[in-house]
Amino acid sequence: MSVFGEGMSRQNAVSDFETLLYGDKEVAQNLAEAIRSTDAATLYGTDTMNEAVKQMIGYGVDTETSFQMSEALSDIAMGDKNKMGSLSMAFSQMAGLRKLQTSWGRWLLTADLRKTANK
Repeated sequence: MSVFGEGMSRQNAVSDFETLLYGDKEVAQNLAEAIRSTDAATLYGTDTMNEAVKQMIGYGVDTETSFQMSEALSDIAMGDKNKMGSLSMAFSQMAGLRKLQTSWGRWLLTADLRKTANK
């Protein structure tokens, strides 16, 4: 990605976070910067991590927890973007509703078991 593209991607992420955080620009910028700084330690890149965090914030998870959980879920997903998406969706819904429905429990187990079975 070009420098221009990276700058636009970062600006879009800040704008999205700012919207989700009801206009709190400082927190949005800090969150985007924290995700960008962890980019080197993940296989996903900032776009995947941004989407996971945005999804969690959208379900009502606070910014600190959403960032920490996206890092933890990225470790569990072991580089698989599809698995990362499934895990972040399931966690977002569970955390947002404060309960685990049977279908989500199965979803988490299936996502993990498919990866284990492929080894």
